[in-house]
Amino acid sequence: MKRYDPARDEHFCKLARERIVVGDLFTFDLPVIPIKTHAQWYGSISKAVAKQGVPFPNLALGCAERVVTATGRTLIFVALWSDDNTYTPAHIYNCTAAALKKAAVHRVPRVAFPLLGGNQRHRLIGAMGQAVDAAEDVADEKNEHMPDVVFVTDVEVA
Repeated sequence: MKRYDPARDEHFCKLARERIVVGDLFTFDLPVIPIKTHAQWYGSISKAVAKQGVPFPNLALGCAERVVTATGRTLIFVALWSDDNTYTPAHIYNCTAAALKKAAVHRVPRVAFPLLGGNQRHRLIGAMGQAVDAAEDVADEKNEHMPDVVFVTDVEVA
């Protein structure tokens, strides 16, 4: 798979914005849940999942795992944070790619990402778009399944 390229951000930011939908991440069949390493919640999305009693996988930074809950709901967790990392566009790219790989292997029709990157979410959407493009290229080359991707936010994006 390609690596993150800052020079391509502007182009992919425009394309990624076409994938943005305003809504509730939890209304989508397969949401991506960003968590902290060592099965810890961090941020409003993972906190909401923790309140439902869903056990988090113990993931290394940047890794993703598909989990089927006791109620039969499927989630993809991605370890976006650790106790000491600062996330960069390259890190967001790698986390997006890891979650997409899990979704593709399980042949899901669509995966819904929150805009990764916390308060920097809109600044980092180009990295997310690049990861989707790279995953689509790999899937096409290998004639493998690639789910549709949406980026979900609960606020209007200007």
